[in-house]
Amino acid sequence: MALLTKNKINQFGAKEEYWRVLAINLNLQYGYCDITLGGYMDEQTRIEGLEPMNIRKVRAKWSDDEFAAYFTTNRMNQQGTNIYGQVYKYIKYKDEYFNDAIDV
Repeated sequence: MALLTKNKINQFGAKEEYWRVLAINLNLQYGYCDITLGGYMDEQTRIEGLEPMNIRKVRAKWSDDEFAAYFTTNRMNQQGTNIYGQVYKYIKYKDEYFNDAIDV
């Protein structure tokens, strides 16, 4: 799983289109999820095992209702998905940079 963004140029002037989750820290006790994404020029760059050009962090903890809508076990079971599917869905919903991203 990954997100594909089109026509995105990073701070170095290079295209950065392929994003994958590098880390998920899901804390059910305090109700938050920290998500770390790595950005690559394209999928081939990722497949070759090169390091990401950029790292983006997203924290899911704006309200208890929002957290519950994405990250509780009951919600994931209802939607028939796993934590990765929910994380990508949340990122596309919450982070403007990824609003038009395509699931790959």
